[in-house]
Amino acid sequence: HNFLKQKLQTIMLSSLPKLPVPELGRTLKKFLNTVHPLLTPEEYSHTCEVTEEFLKKDGPYLQRLLLQRAASRDNWLSEWWLEVAYLQFRGPLPVYSTPVSLREKEHFKSVSDMLDLASNYLHGTGLFFERIRRGTLSQDRVGDTPLCMHQYKNLPGTYRIPGVAVDSLRHSPDSNHILVIYRGLFFKLPILIGERDSKRALETHLIKHLLSRILATPEEGRVPVGVLTSLDRHSWSVAREEMMKSAVNQHSLDVIEQSLIAIEFDEDGTPDYESHFIQSMTGDLRQNFRYYDRWHDVRTQKLITKDGYSSSSMDHSSTDGTPAITQDFHAYGYTVPVPDLPISPEQLPALEELKWEISPLVSSYITDAKYKLLELSNKLSVKIFSFSGFGKQLPKSRRLSPDSVIQLAIQLTYYKIHDKPTACYESVSTRKFLDGRTDTIRPTSIESTALVRALCSDQDTTVILRLLREFNTAHGRYAVEAVNGQGIDRHLFGLQMIAKQHDMYPKFFSDLGYTRNTQFRLSTSQLPTKDSQYVGYAPLVENGYGVCYNPQ
Repeated sequence: HNFLKQKLQTIMLSSLPKLPVPELGRTLKKFLNTVHPLLTPEEYSHTCEVTEEFLKKDGPYLQRLLLQRAASRDNWLSEWWLEVAYLQFRGPLPVYSTPVSLREKEHFKSVSDMLDLASNYLHGTGLFFERIRRGTLSQDRVGDTPLCMHQYKNLPGTYRIPGVAVDSLRHSPDSNHILVIYRGLFFKLPILIGERDSKRALETHLIKHLLSRILATPEEGRVPVGVLTSLDRHSWSVAREEMMKSAVNQHSLDVIEQSLIAIEFDEDGTPDYESHFIQSMTGDLRQNFRYYDRWHDVRTQKLITKDGYSSSSMDHSSTDGTPAITQDFHAYGYTVPVPDLPISPEQLPALEELKWEISPLVSSYITDAKYKLLELSNKLSVKIFSFSGFGKQLPKSRRLSPDSVIQLAIQLTYYKIHDKPTACYESVSTRKFLDGRTDTIRPTSIESTALVRALCSDQDTTVILRLLREFNTAHGRYAVEAVNGQGIDRHLFGLQMIAKQHDMYPKFFSDLGYTRNTQFRLSTSQLPTKDSQYVGYAPLVENGYGVCYNPQ
């Protein structure tokens, strides 16, 4: 009964509503509200004129074309968003497109404890991926509203292949193996065994035995080839083409590109959460990259250290935060003690070490990648902390949204540092729609700026409380609208894409108001988790801040 119920829940998603196209006039009105605090009176007056001209001239024509596109597709946005926001991005994946989730530190007494955690995690991952493959996941919901489950199909075996101008995704959902990277060596390790309709996750004691063999491999002939995946996408695609001239490399790359996930181990350890976070995001840059145990094109990379830290980093292109966190939650949920059982050779699947042939040209790319990644890593500053002054129940008891309170704290802090407001991005899920991904809540508004300025002055408490209520109401209203497909950012993005397709260049998209409103020096996101995790990502711009929070 439960199996059929879950199958029906997943099938039901075909009846989800399609992502709407907001009304043009409402979008432009909200745009002016969000851009107003970022401009001088003269700049704002000019932006109002340009916006009014767009509403009367080019806007309605582009809106009609966008509505036509929406009528002919399940989701008018999803293909564009994947292509432009992710696959066309030419910068390096680490830092710029690699969110990290970090768990509370474990207390390992030995390397065996580290391998126990890894074995349980990999077994739990195999179980979870089989549920995805069979369509038996429980339905995600917000209250009574079902959410689109399509992103889950991208969790197992999705790989990002670099291209000269645009990347591509390779999906290997029927794959059985993971990639294990240890001190510069690469291994293919099967974690699912059996035929397609009768696959099962490899037992934890067998996984642990194979991992122990990997950690005992002699340190010979190790090349930090994984650092190539940290290059800008154009350079990595050129280096990859050079590597593909070797049949040995072709085979190794093919194995990696079909991996379900990658897992790496660090026996040196990291001193604190912040150091581990950076190492998870960029890779181990110590000892002149003696060991570089990362492969950033694999959708999920798991890092576990002997001193108890564990984290996951992911390529963001095919999935958003919630499905990835759900994957980790289920994988870590398997905590059965690893049994100490006798093992016969026939119980073990084949463990394969991958080999490389490195040409002088590829070697030069490796050297270049080391310096560039070290430079990028040195630009990154990370702070992780827990606020214990109060939890989310306190603002709720005062009829305030916890998200509004946290966003106010972010806005106020930025204003105190820089003496001005800035464009702020807060991601919100649109998975209530078919193939939905995200849109943007705009915390910076007329209401937020008035409140922040009042808090930085000697305003009366009564005035501040009134402004706080107004901001809370405005922020909550915008959040509800964005969840329901009525945000401004994806709508304006769609109109801009239509304009480019028809060789139209409206002044609106080059106006100072629009460009300043899309330079997000504050990139924020609420990612609530069922367990204790720290989730974070780097800023969208070099002089910005990435702020991820988990109210509890």
